[in-house]
Amino acid sequence: MTHVSTRRTIAAGVSVAVAVSLAASTAGAATKTTKKKTIKKAVVTTTVAPPVTTAAPAPASTAPASTVPAAPAASAIPFTGFDVGTKTIKVGFSGIMTGPFAFLGSAQRNSLQVEIDRINAAGGVGGAKLELVVRDDGASPARANDNAREFANDKSVGLIVGPSLTGNFNAVRGVYEEAKKLNCQPAVGGDSGFGSTLRYAFRAQDAAADVVPLLLKYLGEQKVGILGLVYTNNATGKEYDKLIPAQADKRSIVWAGTAFTQSSDQTHAPQVKELLESFNARKSTKAAMWIDNDQNAAKTVIAGKAAGFNGIYVGGSGLQSYLIVDAGGTGMEDATFESPFLGALSRIPVDQQPKAYARHTQEVIARYGFSKGARENVQQYTGTAIAADCIVMYANAVAKAKSVDADKVVEAWESLSFGVDDLPSGVPAKFSKTDHETYEIADLWVWTWKKDAKGWYVELARKADSAK
Repeated sequence: MTHVSTRRTIAAGVSVAVAVSLAASTAGAATKTTKKKTIKKAVVTTTVAPPVTTAAPAPASTAPASTVPAAPAASAIPFTGFDVGTKTIKVGFSGIMTGPFAFLGSAQRNSLQVEIDRINAAGGVGGAKLELVVRDDGASPARANDNAREFANDKSVGLIVGPSLTGNFNAVRGVYEEAKKLNCQPAVGGDSGFGSTLRYAFRAQDAAADVVPLLLKYLGEQKVGILGLVYTNNATGKEYDKLIPAQADKRSIVWAGTAFTQSSDQTHAPQVKELLESFNARKSTKAAMWIDNDQNAAKTVIAGKAAGFNGIYVGGSGLQSYLIVDAGGTGMEDATFESPFLGALSRIPVDQQPKAYARHTQEVIARYGFSKGARENVQQYTGTAIAADCIVMYANAVAKAKSVDADKVVEAWESLSFGVDDLPSGVPAKFSKTDHETYEIADLWVWTWKKDAKGWYVELARKADSAK
């Protein structure tokens, strides 16, 4: 059973799920288990090639940021004036730096580097400068494990960020706990016991326990009457398969079932056909299809468009990826997803965005630019603010503890709180001994992909409850 903190307003009995997570997500954790209904492997009819990133991510920079604000205002914790006993605190980052999901790894690295440079330029933390150490896990559990053990055995590593997949994190979480290594996870959406079974792990990612009820509430508001899931047969897909049906029933949304896919499938036509047969039995009912968090989602969209599906595509925060839009094309218009604040992908003016979010995203854009679609006029800044939250939160915890000792830093982190203008993601956050989650359901927004003469952008479909 998932731990649910008292500060969360989630329907009783919800256990955590997802994967991102920006998510980004769990394609590398695909498994071969049998689905409820047997679907024969599809004949190759449509190939979704990985879009080309025209603006190659720049290497991690060690130059100070052009603008150096003070420490987060809400904490009012001075970063200088004390000595933590070391000149360097390493931040180990294990991410996907190669392969089809390399955009995520580059975006995480860039945002981490921007915040590290900002803090270092202001004097560091307790006389120590932060140093980013990057390791590529290539979405491989074995390589993620190698990276975890390298960082866990390095006494100079104070914080580990990653790995970037729920399955990979679950494979190394024991390594971190045994070594008492603080870690922050900005792309792990599945149930991993943050603050309950895990003492040294904090999450900077929207969790499935929040994603599912939020999106089902939104679908109910849109008068959706029937819902089905097309998802990779991995840990996240299985969690969604358990979470969504019970929650859908509470919203009086008919559950059409799950059609699992494999990441190697070239088309999702059979899976889409299976769900459409259920949808068509209720032609008068508005339908929705919950899709994957990564480029596999584009295969579902392509198959759905070919089959004439006119309902709503919905999914987790991974649908914010420009790669999915580029691969899915016009079928992605009106695709809906949840995420913390996404002003940089929207038409919301910068001066109307949370201060730390605007500062961070504009600095990332200035230094690393945009990645652009090869087929569609879609672009995305090469960063991700939720990863940057990890650095800001850790630095504040070290400053409050006045130490790099893991147990002291954990205790300090558990007492921290931040306002909407303090963290790079632009959301408030408050921690406790049993709650190591950065974002609540009330902090998540609902966004929809739109396209006009200027190109693709996201439009706000539902405000975060905490922002009202």
